[in-house]
Amino acid sequence: MGYHSGISPTTDLTANIKLLEHNNDLAGDDTGYGVGLGIRHMLTDKVEVGSNIDYVDVNDVGDTTFKLNSRYHLNDRVSFGLSYSTSSESNDALTGGVRFEF
Repeated sequence: MGYHSGISPTTDLTANIKLLEHNNDLAGDDTGYGVGLGIRHMLTDKVEVGSNIDYVDVNDVGDTTFKLNSRYHLNDRVSFGLSYSTSSESNDALTGGVRFEF
């Protein structure tokens, strides 16, 4: 579940909370949670940048992730994104994606 609130015409604060279900044949099953806080800003009418900090706890193991992201809005319904994240557990990721809005 997420929420965002505008703090200026081009900047939003974002927040989320997650219920996580972990299923693993070797380690067993567990339910955990996640919370996050971020900011996103429209640099231009096509380019969005943002940053997030997220914390998750599953199997009594906590992990904090920091993320930098960008998004290019092709039009009102389609955008392309690129993100880099790093976590306290030394997991780095570079991801990309396409968003379709209905």
